[in-house]
Amino acid sequence: MITIISALITGILILIGVLITGFIGLIGYYIKTRQEITKENLSRHFDHRLKAYQEAFDFASNFYQSGKQEETEKVQQINKDLILVASPEVYRAFNNIFDTSSDKLIKNDFNEDQIKEIQTNSAKSFFIAIRKDLYPDQEDLKPEEIRFIAPKRHAVKTKQ
Repeated sequence: MITIISALITGILILIGVLITGFIGLIGYYIKTRQEITKENLSRHFDHRLKAYQEAFDFASNFYQSGKQEETEKVQQINKDLILVASPEVYRAFNNIFDTSSDKLIKNDFNEDQIKEIQTNSAKSFFIAIRKDLYPDQEDLKPEEIRFIAPKRHAVKTKQ
């Protein structure tokens, strides 16, 4: 009788051990899977932000160099992408680019050198905001540390 009870208790303990081991294995698998999914989602989100920022960067560069705004649909798409993925600082800095268009600044009697300085400062603010958003652990760049290497700008026609 004692042998049967002892065998029964041993069997129950073995079963409990197997169940606990299986349960721990399932928890470990669940945690690992969640971490992989989170990492993949973060990577996708980073890639989407990077693409949206690249398009906005290209738009800003073209806007300042040519003085012309691209077609409305393209600007609306860039704006929509930034609303969805950009930090508030990046979105505000992007919107500031429209406030520093050559046409608006000329209407306010700014000369070519002033326009260039205002637009350069606006662009630097935009790029600093992007950098802070994409790489928050890196040291911030100061505006005076950023230099733009760009093709020759067309002359801005100011009021006379």
